[in-house]
Amino acid sequence: MANTDVLDILSDTIPSTNRGTANKDEIIREKKKGPKKSIRRPEGMKREVWSLIAQDDRESVPIVPTDTKSGGNSYAKWIKHSAMKVRSWQWTPFTNSARGPNDTFILYHWQHKPNPDDPPQEYSFAKFNKHVDVPTYTDSEYEQYLQDKDWSRTETDVLFDLCRRFELKFLIIHDRSVEDLKERYYTICTTLEYARTKRHTDKYNFDAAHERRRKEQLNKLLSRTKAEEEEELYLMNELKRIENERKERERIISQDVQKFVQQQDQNVLTTNNSIQRTASSSSRRSSINQDYLQRLNSSSNRTSTTQRIFPEFKRPGVFLRSQRMILPSSIPNKKLAVIDQVLKQCQLGIEF
Repeated sequence: MANTDVLDILSDTIPSTNRGTANKDEIIREKKKGPKKSIRRPEGMKREVWSLIAQDDRESVPIVPTDTKSGGNSYAKWIKHSAMKVRSWQWTPFTNSARGPNDTFILYHWQHKPNPDDPPQEYSFAKFNKHVDVPTYTDSEYEQYLQDKDWSRTETDVLFDLCRRFELKFLIIHDRSVEDLKERYYTICTTLEYARTKRHTDKYNFDAAHERRRKEQLNKLLSRTKAEEEEELYLMNELKRIENERKERERIISQDVQKFVQQQDQNVLTTNNSIQRTASSSSRRSSINQDYLQRLNSSSNRTSTTQRIFPEFKRPGVFLRSQRMILPSSIPNKKLAVIDQVLKQCQLGIEF
């Protein structure tokens, strides 16, 4: 086949610039060169990292994503959004309705430029301003239910006014001890609730004595020295060690009890087996005895037909006691026949 025929066959795969006669030296030179050697990836290196730092003829990975096709992991929406017109911001004054209806204090913040046709909106964070519902009382209720020897009417009114003003922040009020303030406030709330609804409630329970003890114990805990902390840590470790030893002893005792129970169960099983064997042997013996008794009864039944009963002498007079005797069943039939014959010869009255 000529070189031109080969070129015609491979015309679709060989570029036109490379077409021509095959040169022997070029073919030998290509064979000597061989395929290009690729650099091996070092062991322990991730494939993604190696593809970024490898220096070869491969196409480098782009730093910025270039996939703009729609669907999948594409950036078409991001590109479309970034092409939109940016919304403008402006420095806008606002008033906070949570500060009260008569407050005219003006503040400023950045917000999106509103549409001129939209109505003015309330400050978005004003809805989080929640107030505590502090109860009120009348003069008659105070005179009837709320009097206390340690609190005057003026002091009670000031306390409730401060509670309403500072949202039950007793640490800010603090003209007396916090426990006394809380006890007075929650006692009045509980009393008013019962006076108005005639129902007991646990919503306002407060134990001032317990709160004082709690703070005292907390103060002692926080005022410990380093030596006291180390001693407490040592005691806690000893307590854990003793508890672990107790659990270990209980585990050993439970294992011993379990072994003892298993041994007793085995002994009971062995005893039951021996009893069953004894019962089976005794049942066999009893069956043999029953057979023997049945044979004796059958023999006695057979001999009962040959027994001779002497007549009873009801009239007065002398008679032999042997006349009433019933012959034993152990007498053979031959002897019975002999006795019958002798009695007949003697002409003695007998009854069959």
